[in-house]
Amino acid sequence: MNYNWRLNYVPGLDKEFQSNMGTYKQRYVDYDPSKMSGSPYSVSQNEVENLFSKKGTLEVLETRNNLEDRMRERGLDWLNETVYLFEKN
Repeated sequence: MNYNWRLNYVPGLDKEFQSNMGTYKQRYVDYDPSKMSGSPYSVSQNEVENLFSKKGTLEVLETRNNLEDRMRERGLDWLNETVYLFEKN
């Protein structure tokens, strides 16, 4: 997924933050993007931190290996799923 699209996505979450009193849970997956082009799209922890850290605090609630057979069949060797809690400044 295009990084510029992701940059535009983050400000669009402001409506979600307002309706959730400034907190938001988000789940992202991370895998080797050279093995599969998505969907779901791979977003590394560093990228999540870069996108959200300027707007508030980001906490990792859970990270787990979640490589299912259907993703293995699509060519992946690993897939990490991370749940974040974001709290807007």
